[in-house]
Amino acid sequence: MYENELYHHGIKGMRWGVRRYQNEDGSYTRAGRKRYGMDLDINDKSKTNIAKIRLGEARRRLDVAKANNNTNTSRLAELRIRERSAKRAIKQAKGIDSGAKRLAKGETITGNNLKAALGFAAAYAGSHVLTSALNYSISNLASQGRLTAGHMAVAKAINNYGGYGLYALSTAYSIKKAVNNEQIRRYNNARMLGTSTTKHLGSSEYADRVKKAKNK
Repeated sequence: MYENELYHHGIKGMRWGVRRYQNEDGSYTRAGRKRYGMDLDINDKSKTNIAKIRLGEARRRLDVAKANNNTNTSRLAELRIRERSAKRAIKQAKGIDSGAKRLAKGETITGNNLKAALGFAAAYAGSHVLTSALNYSISNLASQGRLTAGHMAVAKAINNYGGYGLYALSTAYSIKKAVNNEQIRRYNNARMLGTSTTKHLGSSEYADRVKKAKNK
């Protein structure tokens, strides 16, 4: 119906001539600095920190390409892949750092397995002692003719909840053991394969950030 039409797609609060995450003078806003990891310490060599820097730089490059109306679809696809890869690297890095801390404290996979087994054994023994004491009390009440329906209801509830409690406790021990051991394995695998290095997790984004900081 119209020969000339103008379409605009943006986000809530968007203004013409103002880039998202940037002030009018080109400096980054607080949200921009957080998104791009500008305030992260480049001297922090923890894998998690480096991975966050990598994600921030990947986001910055992608946003700049979008703002400049980059029509190179392969380049945009590459930048999006880098962003997704950086997000996954943060989760990986957290596991590696946590595994390193656990090993530094003297934790081992064998030790964690033993702790979980001992914890379950202690919980089972405690449950068995409680059940035995309960049954003894019920027998005494029955022999004295003092056993009531209320006593039986309480005994049944204790038996049931005791079983549920033991199951919940054993599940908690198993989950904790699995998480801790997985973190230790991640660190050991990364160290063995050489993927725990700064260069790998930081990729070129981290190297660029370090270079810029040194040139200031």
